[in-house]
Amino acid sequence: MKIRLNKFLSLCGIAARRKSEEYIQSGRVKINDQTELKPQTIINTEIDTVYFDSSEIKPQKFKYYKMNKPRLCLTTMASDEKKRTVQEFLPKDDVKLFPVGRLDYDTEGLLIFTNDGDFAHKISHPSFEIKKTYLTHLDGDISDGLLIKMSKGAKLSDGFLLPENLEVLSRNNKETLVKITIHEGRNHIVKNFFKKESKYCICPPNEPKCDCEHKPKIKIITKKPLVPSSNEIELNRRSRSAKLRVVERI
Repeated sequence: MKIRLNKFLSLCGIAARRKSEEYIQSGRVKINDQTELKPQTIINTEIDTVYFDSSEIKPQKFKYYKMNKPRLCLTTMASDEKKRTVQEFLPKDDVKLFPVGRLDYDTEGLLIFTNDGDFAHKISHPSFEIKKTYLTHLDGDISDGLLIKMSKGAKLSDGFLLPENLEVLSRNNKETLVKITIHEGRNHIVKNFFKKESKYCICPPNEPKCDCEHKPKIKIITKKPLVPSSNEIELNRRSRSAKLRVVERI
């Protein structure tokens, strides 16, 4: 069977495809005793022998675990002398497991662990736009003004994040429970940003009267994103996740 080197590493449970590319480019992978630095190199599994850190690797039987990660626990497979890690809760196995994504130390929720790099790639890569839903407990009865600000998004260190949905589940003097749904993909963030900036009103849907005084700054030209052709993808595999959106400045 002929297969790309980075995909072969993911099938062997070394890491997800993107991380496998880093391993290859750093010189940790050999094909028939020759170091290979190109992740897209095609190998023949019937005649080629692949080594990772000097050890021969072969495709493994895939395993999948789901965990309700507790609070005050690190999302890492390495041990830590001072803090608990997710490794403590996983069964001892003969395969190398890794988490698909991560949750912060003080956050609880669903985590998936596997040795299937291809599956991890489809779950975590931005091009697949997998939704994530968070239940956020906020101290006290949060004001309507703050909730409106949350619904309009926030500027992060790696870009602007606009929630797909923000819903107040319950509220009282002690606590406000908010459900927030977001996308990982930058395409979705760009789509929502363009949608917002092309509207005359960006008030929440339940607002009886518009008071935002928002004016559109752009006109959307392409309602659907332009994607690469099959020929372009064949020549450049990285282009498969590219999406082009066109707007006109007003």
